[in-house]
Formats: sequence, structure tokens, C-alpha cells
Amino acid sequence: MKKAVEHHPLPPHPVQPIVEDGQGVQRFRANAIVRCLLERDGGDLASLAKLATGDELAHFAQLLGLPISDPRFAELRGSLATSVAVCSQLPYGPHPMQPVHLDEHGVIRFRKNVIVDVLVDRDSERGRVYPDFPARTNGGLNWISMQDFSQEDQEQLAQLIGYSVSGYHELDYVSDESAAQASKLAREILPKAGGCRDDGCPCHGGPL
Repeated sequence: MKKAVEHHPLPPHPVQPIVEDGQGVQRFRANAIVRCLLERDGGDLASLAKLATGDELAHFAQLLGLPISDPRFAELRGSLATSVAVCSQLPYGPHPMQPVHLDEHGVIRFRKNVIVDVLVDRDSERGRVYPDFPARTNGGLNWISMQDFSQEDQEQLAQLIGYSVSGYHELDYVSDESAAQASKLAREILPKAGGCRDDGCPCHGGPL
């Protein structure tokens, strides 16, 4: 008999780094893809807010790059790091990595942000160009891959929509450093977890 997977509370979302914009306003570092997806969706924050809890909403607001003075961050402000990255110091490094968890099927995945996941799904559906789909699409992950988004934003987006750690290893825009960090997190849950790059893969690189 197959052993049942234990269910544990999802780990908390990480806090986005703080940056200072050209007007001296301190805000959370945005993910440009998330902002673009919201714009393509029509920017209706009120309807999206109904899809998620306060934890998800606060994280999504950070991903949009809202100022840290926004009222929804009142409880968070006291614990924020005092160091601030200034925009003139571009390019930034990687975004904070999403935590991982064991899903109901025994697969280790990144914790997704529900709102971001919905935005990607909606964009995928709108982007289907019939009768040429799937050869031609103007939305979703295929569309994103054809844009000039940064590697760091693409890596974070894959985490935000709940990629498995093994699947994350197979994405060509994911760096070896990021894949190795994901495997390290996964092994804290299952000692033999990870992805194809850990021991070396002829298609995706490694060994790490």
C-alpha cells in the first residue's frame, strides 16, 4: 500500500528586496513579468483580490513594486531590512527564491502565488490564436519566452506558478546556481530530491 503524503502548512512567501527609485521612494523590487501580466489582464486588482488570502495579496503587492509605505505593509515594516538597493546599482541579482513544499502527489514544488498563477492561465487562454494554436500563440509562457524579460524575472515566475523542482532544472533560462539552490531546499524535505542537473544532464547541464 502506498504511504499517504503528510500535509503540512505552506511555508510563508519570502519578502521582496527593497529598492529606491529615481524619486527617492523606497519600494519593493518588482517582477516586470508580473506587472506586464496584470496590465494585459486589464489591471482589475479588485477582482483578483477575491482569489487569495492576505498573505498572497501582500506578496503579490510586493511583486508589483508598491512603496513600502503602502498601508497593507504596516505589520511588515518593522521587520524590513534597513539596507536599500539603489536603482543606479543595476543589474540586480536573483530574486528571493520561493520556498518549496511536498504536494499531495508527493512532488516537491515551489510555493506558487495564486494570483500570479491565475494571471498566467488567463493570459495563456487569451493568447490562443486559432486555427494555428498551438503552433502560434500570443499569450502565456510561450509569449513570455519571446519577450526581453530578465533571466531573474523568468526564474522567479517559474517558481511563482508552482513548478516542481525537477521541472525547474529543465528550464533553459534557469541558471545552474538557481537549480542548485532549489535542489538544496528540496533535500531538506526529501534527501534524494532534486533535478537532472545535480548529477549532470546531456540536455540541461551540470553536474552541480
